[in-house]
Amino acid sequence: VHPTSSRTLNFLRRLRDYEDAVGMLCYRASDESKSNALSDSDMLEEKKYRFSLIRKVVEILDGLKVYLETLAKGAAKTSAALGWLFLINNYHYIYEGISTD
Repeated sequence: VHPTSSRTLNFLRRLRDYEDAVGMLCYRASDESKSNALSDSDMLEEKKYRFSLIRKVVEILDGLKVYLETLAKGAAKTSAALGWLFLINNYHYIYEGISTD
């Protein structure tokens, strides 16, 4: 497993301890709060914060995926099988880390 995968999942696990505060920060920093895309009547404040946090977590995981695929392409130059093995191993690690939490 690539160290970046491990560090990213550890970071996301630590964010859970401060889920409410981080969600509020994500919401306030996002365009949602400025554009009022989610009006007060649509969702409670807590749900808005949670939704913003989930969006940021998805963005982080998407960035990790792109990074791992870039690394796998470099490994594929020497062996396509190693590139696929690298990706599968990391994807499995991420999946297991997310589903057990």
